Amino acid sequence: MIIMTLRFTVPPEKIADVIAISNSIKEPICVEPGCNHFSLYNDINNDNALMLVGEWESQEALGHGGCWLS
Repeated sequence: MIIMTLRFTVPPEKIADVIAISNSIKEPICVEPGCNHFSLYNDINNDNALMLVGEWESQEALGHGGCWLS
């Protein structure tokens, strides 16, 4: 199992856009072979800090499912 985490900070005026984009890519990513989980989380201590978490069955699955990152 491979767990990918991506933590990032977003300007306050862009939070809604980033959440909308994340929601729009969640379903296509979750149906990729080998993707067990993919979610966006908000830091309870910093409204501008977000974290994407993905769980993949293997490095190969992550490489395939992560093609949207390029």
